[in-house]
Amino acid sequence: MSNRLSQEKANAIAAAYCTNHHKKVKALITAGYSEPYAKTTGLKLYDNARVKEAIVKIEAKAVTVTVYTVIELAKMYQKGYDVAEKQGNPTGMATNATGIANVFGMLKTIHVTEDIPEELTQSEMEQAQAEAQAAIRLKISRPA
Repeated sequence: MSNRLSQEKANAIAAAYCTNHHKKVKALITAGYSEPYAKTTGLKLYDNARVKEAIVKIEAKAVTVTVYTVIELAKMYQKGYDVAEKQGNPTGMATNATGIANVFGMLKTIHVTEDIPEELTQSEMEQAQAEAQAAIRLKISRPA
């Protein structure tokens, strides 16, 4: 049986679908279909072999994203900090220091009160160490 949906239209549907968090109706409207059609009959287009294949190709490509570990990102920021320091660039130093803090989840608003202990308890120290180890194992991805 022939496929009446053009490859171009299938690709347009797939691209819209994969870039809008898999919202089928919105993708069909973006691809040029009317809203009433997209909400009813148009949903059958996702059963079309060309659309399915186009979606698989786009999602497979997205999976091949380059992955950096937290440590690699911290090293990149550290290099930027070192260069900024050599250049006497405090703004660059602050930017890279902020990046390092962000990578390790340290960018949080801290409210200082008088009832904060000067030293951590053993339990608090163990929790902080566990969180640091988890952060080191965490992987952060960026688009290719």
